[in-house]
Amino acid sequence: MELKKIPGRNEYGTGCYLEEGKRYRGKIILDNKLYLQGKEDFAETYIPLEKIEAVRIERNRIEIKVYPSLLTAYTATIEGNGKELKRLIKDLVVKIGLKKRFFKREWVGEIYSR
Repeated sequence: MELKKIPGRNEYGTGCYLEEGKRYRGKIILDNKLYLQGKEDFAETYIPLEKIEAVRIERNRIEIKVYPSLLTAYTATIEGNGKELKRLIKDLVVKIGLKKRFFKREWVGEIYSR
């Protein structure tokens, strides 16, 4: 079954989502949230865009600092193709207004929950 290109929805190739010992593999999707999709969507990989505070890129992986509430925070890591991840970061910068830190490979947004 072929997935249709939905307006406002972008795909960034195949990747792995890593968080606290969990590992999921699927297509990297960005629409109103960032997530991975296998045969069906992995709900555990949903990252709401308005809760992202910082994104850092390293070789073939990005680390995303997420603050869902005042008391909780976590860092999600997505591994994938370097070119596709750079394209993902460009789209995140536009969608949520992140700003690049001077001389670093990190983009930060407004502090949302603290």
